[in-house]
Amino acid sequence: MTRPISAATALVLLALAGSAHSTDYNWVGPTTTNEYWNVGANWDPSGFPNSFGDTATISHGANRTIFLGQDIAINSLVMNSVGYAITLGQTGETLSFGGTDPFLGWYRSSSRVRAHTIACNLNLDSSLTIGGNTGGSLTTERAQTITGTIAGTGKLTVTLSAQDAQQENEYFHISGTAANTYGGGTSLQGNSSGVRDIFRANKNSAFGSGDVALNAHADLELTDRGATDDMIDDAAALLQGQSGSNYGRVMLRANVNETVALLSQGGAWKAAGTYGSTLSSAANKDDTWFVSQSAPPFGPTAATDYTGILTVLFSGPAVLTTTPPGTIPAGDSITVTNIAGAGCDQGKVAAKGLTQGIQGTFSLPGIAAGDLIPPENGQIGATVTFDDTGLLNGAAATGGATLSFAGNGAANVMVLNGSSTDRSVAYTLSGTAAGNTGSGTAEIVPGGSYAGLYGVDAPGGGTAPAFDMRVDFLGGTNTSGAEETLSLAYLATHPGAATALGDVAEITGVDSTLFVVQMGYDPALLSGSESDLRLGWWNNGDWLNAVEGNHGANDMLFVGDGPWNNDLVLGHHGVDTLNNVAWAVLDYDGQFAPFNSGTMFVPEPGAATLAAVALCLLPWLVFRRRR
Repeated sequence: MTRPISAATALVLLALAGSAHSTDYNWVGPTTTNEYWNVGANWDPSGFPNSFGDTATISHGANRTIFLGQDIAINSLVMNSVGYAITLGQTGETLSFGGTDPFLGWYRSSSRVRAHTIACNLNLDSSLTIGGNTGGSLTTERAQTITGTIAGTGKLTVTLSAQDAQQENEYFHISGTAANTYGGGTSLQGNSSGVRDIFRANKNSAFGSGDVALNAHADLELTDRGATDDMIDDAAALLQGQSGSNYGRVMLRANVNETVALLSQGGAWKAAGTYGSTLSSAANKDDTWFVSQSAPPFGPTAATDYTGILTVLFSGPAVLTTTPPGTIPAGDSITVTNIAGAGCDQGKVAAKGLTQGIQGTFSLPGIAAGDLIPPENGQIGATVTFDDTGLLNGAAATGGATLSFAGNGAANVMVLNGSSTDRSVAYTLSGTAAGNTGSGTAEIVPGGSYAGLYGVDAPGGGTAPAFDMRVDFLGGTNTSGAEETLSLAYLATHPGAATALGDVAEITGVDSTLFVVQMGYDPALLSGSESDLRLGWWNNGDWLNAVEGNHGANDMLFVGDGPWNNDLVLGHHGVDTLNNVAWAVLDYDGQFAPFNSGTMFVPEPGAATLAAVALCLLPWLVFRRRR
């Protein structure tokens, strides 16, 4: 059965198929006023460019409009006129750029008003570079204008060469009515010849949804769009470059109030607030980064005053309240501040991730993914805590905490530096636990709980071979009537280490007091069924089930496979094979480790052992002799 395909699918397939056989085309069309791209006779060689491997050059000796006639795919296009303007395409037509390093260039040899206009829509299948070289003196406005809609995922880079350099002339102009939707960001690159290049935006969403960057030789002019000024996306960053005494400048026409999420000037992030020239009413006035007045670039005889305002929603990047940043002592916290300025309503935790160190001591309490965080003194804050509470022993704790904030859809709610829609900030935290790598103690007052106390063997330390497993006290209360000193020690050497499935730990100070202890094991060392795994007690040269050593009324019930369920019956025990831990309810001091109860420890036979075996066999040997 043959299935029909859509026209859009056919265009993509045609472009991809044609890219394997790239062709360089030159325009040889007629001298009529209106001409068509998709007429094969208008090109040399015959046919017309329509794949992401094709390049096209259009040269003209008169003002011309060239319609596409259909949607077209292209890799590179150069419009080369000798003092004349070319208008390409019309409303409803789309020119898609793709393939390797797509390029759109224009070349002119004398001044012309409105030279070269892209009137069709542009689709950036790949990132597109637009460049120009006038080759002559340009004294009037607009070297190139795009009036169609720009869509796609690619980045738009506009580069003006040294020959384009004319003080206060407009060289690249984004105009039209429909919003641009491309998402790869925009880079505006002026030349370094010592004079300024101007890039002008004259419609809302002129730069799509991405960040906008100016190099040190570019001026960006934003025009008044009436009640709504939204030429740069509110979630985007504006990045103004600097090279020596040259600055990427912004020209804000009267009544402009443009909003961005973040502002960077010369690589330094600026605080939330309003910015503009010294002629503006902005809180931060600066004629270095913002043009205040210039000679008329576009025809008026009077000088132009730039009195508009740029509103920056976020201070960036977020900062730590600790000294030095990123390092905090045990028990301390850090607070992420400056996530949003006073204009922000609230922030939303889009994602929360904690990459914990071996102690797992970092936490972000009270905040879950999707929660709204209200502003504090005009700023959104979140606290990440390094907490060593309950840590009996362990090495220095290291780990990372990543907080991602995103807008919640309300007005003036943006996100942190990163992509234009999900800006994130990450911190690496470190601290030192109160205990040590050998043994640690905790004073348990009468009625005090053992729950929450734990230990972590130092990496490479503990019983050889070292497993670096946790020991957790899950429950129990000091009922002795006096203060107890609970001690936990990882034993560096132990005769039962060969058959233990984890580190051997000695627990003292709790004899005759009920408590619940849990220890981790390495499943790769299992010699039998994991269901036979138990928490073991070292007794007279052998591993026994730990509950066999209890003093009190002892119900030695194996409750099954699963996490501890708050069971405090003395003798109850279990294994959690999902989390690789074994637990037991005990009431005595001892040396403990996970072990496989189906593989008991058998010591190597010594002289005493052999003698005992001989005595056992003697009656049998006598009996055999009498027969």
